[in-house]
Amino acid sequence: MRKTLLAVILLTFIQPAFSATVSPQTTSTPVKPPKVFYEKGKGTMGLIAGLTLGPFGYGGVCLLSHNRIQRKKAKQGCIIWTVVVLSAAIVCLAVAAGGKGGSGSSKSSKGPDLQGLNFGSGSSTSAKRKPQPGVDDLPIFLQP
Repeated sequence: MRKTLLAVILLTFIQPAFSATVSPQTTSTPVKPPKVFYEKGKGTMGLIAGLTLGPFGYGGVCLLSHNRIQRKKAKQGCIIWTVVVLSAAIVCLAVAAGGKGGSGSSKSSKGPDLQGLNFGSGSSTSAKRKPQPGVDDLPIFLQP
């Protein structure tokens, strides 16, 4: 019992002797300064601003950020936003124009007729249009 207590006491008081040295370490190479902000993200916040707000996000990043990478990513995000908005506008215009019909059909419903289209919901032999009388043998997608 005495030996155990003596060992605990000695280890308690001798423990600082085994710790790291107190004197500062000298290095031959100079220490680099810490990296600037947003170094690891590489412009992620600028990209998100450009994607969500478009030209307003790009303008905000250009006004508020001095980081070249942030501005570059914001510009890429703004370009992607523009492409998506223009694509959506073209699709909406095509759907809106499809209901009016340029082939002289007398439909009273608004919007395009999407009944005969197959959107990958099964086999290719789904509901097809029946040929109308008086229409020559045209492919199904060209029939009125």
